[in-house]
Amino acid sequence: MKSNKIIFSAIICVTLFLSSVNTKSIAAGKTVIQKERNTYMKKLSSAMRQINRAESTINMKAPTIIIIESTKKLKTLWPPQSGGDNTRAKKEIWENINDFDKKMLSMEAAASTLLKSISEADIILAKKAFRGVGKTCSSCHKLYRGPKVD
Repeated sequence: MKSNKIIFSAIICVTLFLSSVNTKSIAAGKTVIQKERNTYMKKLSSAMRQINRAESTINMKAPTIIIIESTKKLKTLWPPQSGGDNTRAKKEIWENINDFDKKMLSMEAAASTLLKSISEADIILAKKAFRGVGKTCSSCHKLYRGPKVD
């Protein structure tokens, strides 16, 4: 009888512990849309690094296309209430959604300008256009991206 109580108590303790761990992991987890935004932001970051290292316009085309495609997708991933404590997206995005949307359009336009400059095979012109893309990233991140979250 006493051993049954001990076993039963142990089962309850383990169950409570596991349920609290699971609750914490769910609360700390990202939503599907947040994960999707992160995926596209990582694609942008990788493409930007590739372009920055490129020594010719030939090596800039594929990552520029990735930037354009990722930006088009990212423009659709900011519905109301899709922020939260587990994301770097500041609440100011949704408070100033019109400005945020304009910045996303500027990013897309800057990337299109970069793609056009690449077709001219002038690395100096292309790098200048690339700096324009970087400025659009910075203008948005300064206002709308918070510090890294654990």
